Amino acid sequence: KKGDKLHFSDLRKIDNANTFITHNPTRKMITDSKQYEWKSWKIAKIEFCKEAREIMLKMTEDAINEVVDKIRAELPGFLNHDIITLLKQRAQVLLIAGELENFTPSELGELQTDEEIERFIRKNSVTPDESTITQFCEVSESFAQSFEQFEDYLGGQVDNIEFKKTSSDSEND
Repeated sequence: KKGDKLHFSDLRKIDNANTFITHNPTRKMITDSKQYEWKSWKIAKIEFCKEAREIMLKMTEDAINEVVDKIRAELPGFLNHDIITLLKQRAQVLLIAGELENFTPSELGELQTDEEIERFIRKNSVTPDESTITQFCEVSESFAQSFEQFEDYLGGQVDNIEFKKTSSDSEND
């Protein structure tokens, strides 16, 4: 102990819950045959309740960055790039799980290997559907036509217009 702060010179992580891992397993490795027995229990097959899903939906990248910053402040050098990457990946899994209807703890427990986790993220990540893309294209086209009409109205002088930032523009940067 130096001053009022604790300093760890030779801290070793004991992480039975695999919270601060540096890589996901590439294959299922069950050291204890009962480690994942809970997935077969009836209660594990009941979908997450609304309250649990609301907590999952708070696992945003900003929230994880805040946690990482707090850990770094309290335990400098404890987290490395790989650990932070996997913390964010796991948060992404929980965020996605919170959005899924009828998702169960048992299904979450199936995500054990790097391949399973990455497949889950790819399969369930939100991507714009065709109608959203079509709507975006229509709005973009409408904007382009409006801009052309505006340019015609100004007699081709659009290049000479100087746009200034407003205070609301600065807030959105």
